[in-house]
Amino acid sequence: LRLKGPKGTQITIRHAGAINADGRLDTSNQRGAAQTDTYVLKGEGVEVWEPRFTLHGFRYAEVTGFPGTPTLGNLEGRFVRNSVKISGSFECSNPLLNQIHHNVCWTFMTSLQGIPQDAGDRSERVGWLGDTGFVAEDYIYNFDTASFWAKWLDDIKDSQRPNGDMPVVSPLHWRNIYSEFPCWKSTYPLIAWYLYQYYGDERVLAEHYDGIAGLVKFLGTRADNYIISQGLGDHMEPDRKARSKQLCPEAHAGRHYLNRLLLF
Repeated sequence: LRLKGPKGTQITIRHAGAINADGRLDTSNQRGAAQTDTYVLKGEGVEVWEPRFTLHGFRYAEVTGFPGTPTLGNLEGRFVRNSVKISGSFECSNPLLNQIHHNVCWTFMTSLQGIPQDAGDRSERVGWLGDTGFVAEDYIYNFDTASFWAKWLDDIKDSQRPNGDMPVVSPLHWRNIYSEFPCWKSTYPLIAWYLYQYYGDERVLAEHYDGIAGLVKFLGTRADNYIISQGLGDHMEPDRKARSKQLCPEAHAGRHYLNRLLLF
């Protein structure tokens, strides 16, 4: 935000990813996230300001209280992420596939916020284990994220309970989030294995072996003949109304549990 105006003038900027038919912001997806910045002018010439302790996921911004009519010179959107290097690329003869790959990489980059942040637009700015673990290899093919994942593995390890159970969100921005989602918990051994597989880091396996073994032992207490019935199943499968039927949790949770046993 760059402007000048009378002392005490209050500028409010609201953010959202979509707009309604009347042109106003559609904040229905944001849950409890206000996505709102407020700045009060000092009245001492040109003032430049940007938020330092938050971020916003948005496509549209609504500005109110501005003294006059804002121009592109008054407002600038900044793309903020961890400074990881791009390590891979993809290009083919199909423009649509190229654009899809480009969009996916930008989506990945927006999540690199010290943790693999789930959502930047709503009150879910946490590190869900499952969401990231399922596509961790896609991150690794495109970005040099060895240190990023090693740090997050330490966060997850610090969140482990003495009985070996793992949370489904780490760090624990949400407390007591130890839900029965075996697929989500499997991210812990998956990330450790990928760091060894793609970066050759044997130290990660040594540092986290006990924690992973504890998780496998804990999941064993939830299994009946190696089948775990709890979980989300086919979470967020394609549906015209974006609903999740959570189909067949036994197949998904059981497969992840057996896969972890085979890995370790």
